[in-house]
Amino acid sequence: MSWEPSVRTRHLTVILFLILIITATLVSFNIARLINIQTIAKIDAAEQLADQVFPFAQRAINNNPLEDPQSAIGLDETVRSLIKASTGEGKDFIYCTMISTDGAIIAQSDPSKSLQSISRLKQMDVFQTTRWYKQLWELWRYDNIYELSSTLSLNKKPFARVVVGVPSKQLRSKISPAIKLSGIFGLIMVVLCCLTAVLSSNLVLWPLREVMESVEQLEVESALHTEARPVNVEMQSIASRLRELGRRFAGNRTEIEAIRDQLQQVVGSLTERVLLLDRERRPVNGSQQPQAIVASLQLFEDRGQPAGALLTLRDFETLQRLETQLDFATKLAALNRITAGVAHEVKNPLHAMVLHLELLGAKLEAGLDPKPHVDILMSEVNRLKRVVQTFLDFTRPVELKLTQVDANVLVREVILLAADARAQGIDLEEHYGKGPLIIKADSDLLKQALLNIIINGCQVMPSGGRLVVETGRDEDSHIFISITDHGPGIPEDSRDKIFNLYYTTKPKGSGIGLAQAFRAVQLHNGKIKVESEVGAGTCFRIILPVG
Repeated sequence: MSWEPSVRTRHLTVILFLILIITATLVSFNIARLINIQTIAKIDAAEQLADQVFPFAQRAINNNPLEDPQSAIGLDETVRSLIKASTGEGKDFIYCTMISTDGAIIAQSDPSKSLQSISRLKQMDVFQTTRWYKQLWELWRYDNIYELSSTLSLNKKPFARVVVGVPSKQLRSKISPAIKLSGIFGLIMVVLCCLTAVLSSNLVLWPLREVMESVEQLEVESALHTEARPVNVEMQSIASRLRELGRRFAGNRTEIEAIRDQLQQVVGSLTERVLLLDRERRPVNGSQQPQAIVASLQLFEDRGQPAGALLTLRDFETLQRLETQLDFATKLAALNRITAGVAHEVKNPLHAMVLHLELLGAKLEAGLDPKPHVDILMSEVNRLKRVVQTFLDFTRPVELKLTQVDANVLVREVILLAADARAQGIDLEEHYGKGPLIIKADSDLLKQALLNIIINGCQVMPSGGRLVVETGRDEDSHIFISITDHGPGIPEDSRDKIFNLYYTTKPKGSGIGLAQAFRAVQLHNGKIKVESEVGAGTCFRIILPVG
C-alpha cells in the first residue's frame, strides 16, 4: 500500500528542505571565507617575516665584505634569532629556513630537519586554489604541513628564499570555533523556522479547507452520501473522496454517451419518412385509400445487452420509385462504362479513313494507282463494322433464363472448362463454402463471365502461378464468388477502366472478356469488386443475391 503524506507533512517538508538549503549555503560560504582569511593571514605573516629578515641579512653582508654572503648571513646572530623566534608554541610557523638560490641552507630553525617529512609537506598556493570542501576535508583528515616561500633580492637579483611551514593543526584550531558557531546558528535557524511553519500551517491550509467543503457539497448533491461527513483536509481523504466523485461522474458520463450513441443510431437511420396519426391513432395520407407501408425494426444494445428498439415506417410506393431510379442510374453508369471503350475503338478507324481518303484524292488527281488506299479503307470499314456489331450484340437485351443454381456446383463446372490451365503451370485452388449456396442465375451466362475472369487471371501469369477460387456467404448473407490470382496486379490508375469495352493492357487482348463479365453480373443484380496490389496480385469478388 503506497504512502500518501498529508498536506501538512508536505508543507513542513518543503519548508524544512528550503531552510536546510539556505542554511547549508550560508554555512558553506562562511567556512570558505574563514579558510581563505586564515590562508591569507599566513601568507602575509610569511612576507612580513621575510621583510624583517632582509635588512639584517643585508647588514651582515655589509659588515663582513671579505666573507661569502651566505656564510656571513648564517653566522649573524640577529638573523638566526629572527628565524628561530618565528617558530615554536603560539607562533605562526612550525619551522623557518633561509635557502640560497643554489639550494644550500643558510639558516634554519630546525637543524634536525625532523619537521620536513616529504610525505606531510604540501604547497600553500596549491591548497589556496582548492575547493573549500576539499580544503576542509584535508584539514580535518590529514596532519599536513603547508609550505610558504618568500624571495629575498639584492641589487634586483634574488639571492635567497625564506621558507616557512604552517601545520594543519594550527589552521584547524583557528577556524574550529567559527565553524561550531555557524553550526549552532544554522541549527537555531532551522528550529525557529520549523516552529514558524507549524504555527502557520493552519493559515496555509485554509484555502484547502474551502476546497474540501466544496467537495462535501458535491458529494451531497450527487447523492453519494445522505449525510455530510466531517471535513478532513488530509491528502488521503481528499484524494479518496475525489476518486469516489470521479467514479460517480464517470458512470453518469457513460450513461450519457450510451444515450448519445443511441440517438446517433436513430438519426443515422432516418431517410425521408413521415408518420401522421389521426385521432384513432391510425396512419393516414390525406385520403381514405389504403396505402402500402414498409416497416423495419432496429434493435439497440448497451454493453452487449438489449437496450431498446426503433420501429421505422416507409412509404412503399416512394421507396419503390427511389429504387427504380437508383436501378436506372446504376444501369446508366454501367452503359457509360461500356460505351467509353467503344468511343475509343470507333475513333481510331475513323481517323485512319479520313487520312487515307485525303491520300486517295491526291493520287487520283496525280493519276496514280489508288488500290492500296482503297484496300486500307475497306479494311478500316470492316473493322468499324466489327466494332459496331460487337457493341450492338453487347447492348442488345438478353433474355435471361433464370433457374435456381448452387454456386458451388456452378463453379466446379467452370473449373472443368478451364482444366487446361493446369497444363500451363497454373495451380488451381478451390475452396467451397458450406452449401448449398442457392442463387437465381442464367447458368450459361454466369459460367461465361466466371470463365472470362479465370482466363484473364491465367493470362497474367504466363510463367505459372497460383489461382484461388472461393465461394461462401458474406456478413450480409449474400453469396460471393472470388477469383484471386498472384500476378503483377493492376495499377491504381487503370482499375476504373478494366471493365470498359475494348480496354486492354495485353498485347493481343480484345478488351471484351472483363466487360462481358461485368455486364453478366449486372444483369443478375449483383456486384463485382476488384482488390489489387501491384506486385502481389488481384482479387475479383462477385456478390450475388440469394435465390
